[in-house]
Amino acid sequence: MPASVDAGLTITVHGDASTSRRSGRIRKPTAKLRVIEQVNCQISKLSNYVQGLLRRDAERDH
Repeated sequence: MPASVDAGLTITVHGDASTSRRSGRIRKPTAKLRVIEQVNCQISKLSNYVQGLLRRDAERDH
C-alpha cells in the first residue's frame, strides 16, 4: 500500500546572507531562531505522521 508523504517541507529564509555581510551589519540571531523553529515544527509534523503510520500498521497486524 503506497503512502503519500505530504508534510509540506518548505523552509523560507528571509533576507540574503551575502547582502547583509556586504553592508557590514551583523545578522540578527532572530532569523536563525525563526529557521530553527520552522525546522522543529516540520520535524514534529513528520514524527506525528510517522507515529500515525506505525500505529495504523500495528492496528492492521492485530
